[in-house]
Order: sequence, then structure tokens, then C-alpha cells
Amino acid sequence: MSEAVYRNEQHAIIRAMAVDSISTCKTAEWQQQHSSGYVEELTKKHDSLQPLTTMERLTQDCMTRARIHRSVSRGAFYAVVAKYGADENERADAVNSQVKIVDCEAPDDLKRLIIWSWCCIKIKRGLREQVALLADVSRTTFYRKRRAIIEQLQALEDSAIADSAMVLGGLVG
Repeated sequence: MSEAVYRNEQHAIIRAMAVDSISTCKTAEWQQQHSSGYVEELTKKHDSLQPLTTMERLTQDCMTRARIHRSVSRGAFYAVVAKYGADENERADAVNSQVKIVDCEAPDDLKRLIIWSWCCIKIKRGLREQVALLADVSRTTFYRKRRAIIEQLQALEDSAIADSAMVLGGLVG
């Protein structure tokens, strides 16, 4: 393929990890019968990326996911699945695998909580309540360990993006 399919490496990773959420259903025909009074063709944002049909896009994203899986390290792949994955069971498995990979002297439950807080916005809101429940860890110790774990996770995500850049080559614009 000579034309770009993805805007950048991060766009490729996000699309590939969220492949479970891609719908192959067509939109309702009645939606295209409505005219707002504006010339839709003039105001519509045109995508500079190569236009693909829904099935071609799904196939491309699956192939991209397989390439990323083969080219990046196991920890980096689990990091991007945990952060960008669409399937909650797969994300949970990735987080549990990250607990074993992350190097920090902390209980597994604490590591799991910190990893979930890194990859999920909803969890960040409930983090303070969980810190209060962890009576055996002081606040400063918690934040020190949290910083160490998040730095490792961010490094894994950055390495996945860098490794994917070499593998994806012409697919990225």
C-alpha cells in the first residue's frame, strides 16, 4: 500500500487494540435522506487517509494488531492492550499480566490498582478512597510506588509506539 492508512503510530495502535469495537453494520438509510440546508459535501471534513470500506478497515486493523503483537515486547503489548483495548476481559488479563511484569516492591493488589488507574479514567476518580483502605501503606510510600510503576508503564507504551513505527512503515502518514 503506497498511501497512508493511519495518521500516526498511536492512531494505528489505538485502532488495532480497539478492533473488537469496530462495527460492520451499515448506518440507517433514512439518515442520508435528511438535508440540513447546507451543502454537506462542502462542509464535510474529508479524511486525507486512504478511504477503505468497513471490511477493508477491519481487515487492516486486524493485520496491524498482529504485526504489533509480533514486533513489540510482551510487556509493551500488554501495556497498550490495557490502555486502549475495547474488550474488558482482555484488558483485565493484560493488567494481571502487567502485575507480574512491573518491577516494584508492592503487593499485587496495589500494583493492580495503580495499573488500572493508569489505563482507565474511571478508576482514577476512586483511587483516593482505595488509598484510604490500604492501611498498611503510607500515603508517601503509595505515591512513590505509583510514580515508579507509572514510569515503567509509560516507557512500555512509548517502546510499543517506537517499535510499531518501524514495523508499520508505509501504513502511517
